[in-house]
Amino acid sequence: MTPGQVGIYLCGLTVQSTPHIGHLRSAVNYDVLRRWLLHTNHDVTFIRNITDVDDKILDKASASGRPFWAIGAAAAAQSWWSASRAPASRRCSR
Repeated sequence: MTPGQVGIYLCGLTVQSTPHIGHLRSAVNYDVLRRWLLHTNHDVTFIRNITDVDDKILDKASASGRPFWAIGAAAAAQSWWSASRAPASRRCSR
C-alpha cells in the first residue's frame, strides 16, 4: 500500500443485451467514490472491465447462430456509448 494512492478494480457489466438503469447505478456509485477520493487529494487508478461471456450470451449465440463474441461486442459498444452520455461516467481530470 502506498499512502495517498488508491486503486479500484470494478468487475463491470455483463453485456448480454442493451444497457439498462442498473448499469448506470453502478457507474454513479463508483464515480461518487472516485470523485470523493480525488477531492481528498488521493491519486486514483480506476479500472472497470466488461464481461462478455456468460450462460445467457452463450444461449443467445446458440439460438441465433451468431458467435458469442459478436453478441458481446455489440452489447459492449451500446453500453459504452450509453455510459459516455451519462454525466457520472464522464472522466474528470485534475
